[in-house]
Amino acid sequence: MNLYVTDKKRRLDWNSLNLLLMLSLPALIMAVVLLLWPDVTWQAETLHTAIVLVGSLAAIMLSLFTVARYHEIVGIEYLSSGLLSTGIIGGFQSVSPPGSSLYIWFHVCSGLFSGACFFLYLFNQRKIKARSRSPNVRADWVVPGTLVSVLLFGVGSLVLNSRLPAMVGNNNPTQLAWIMNAFPLSFYLLAATFLFSSYRKTGNGELFLFTAILIFLFQTSEVFYFARLWSVVWWFWLTLRLAIYL
Repeated sequence: MNLYVTDKKRRLDWNSLNLLLMLSLPALIMAVVLLLWPDVTWQAETLHTAIVLVGSLAAIMLSLFTVARYHEIVGIEYLSSGLLSTGIIGGFQSVSPPGSSLYIWFHVCSGLFSGACFFLYLFNQRKIKARSRSPNVRADWVVPGTLVSVLLFGVGSLVLNSRLPAMVGNNNPTQLAWIMNAFPLSFYLLAATFLFSSYRKTGNGELFLFTAILIFLFQTSEVFYFARLWSVVWWFWLTLRLAIYL
């Protein structure tokens, strides 16, 4: 199945405007909150853990639904693996002490794993386009390989916690955490731009859905540079991520 059959007669539609609003409106709201209420916080560890855990389960279910429902689409394994990475590593994050170095480690690495999967999807589509044909054999190993990799990574991080690089210093993310977070931020933006461009050419509803998910994942990485733990903005993006999965 090919999602990328071009319809040259397509004009700007409401879904395209909705995607642009998904990108700009939350960013605008977060900017206003940071300006007006920069020091307002709400510490609720139990609720926080529950939201992260439910979001992780929702991401895993969405991943399984995606690969089952759209298995005939070339490259869908990478999109499914990206959601699977977010869900499983998010589960490990949910049981880590909020604000700890391990918590930030899981948060950043969740973006690295999923961002890499989405970037591989983008690379795969470009390769197919360059060859002007679809591959005969799908990469069936991608989802199982991702599952095993992220589980080993999560367990290994818990076991080797004391040997992991410091992600927090003086109650703030370290420079290393900031640098590592820049990679998923770039991957999400590139993949979302590609999918949005493809949606504009085809009007395919599935591309609209995947683009929306990537936009919100981009914002979860972006807010890392502005939000403090327990701040209003922190709760805002956390709830926003759960909402898009559901």
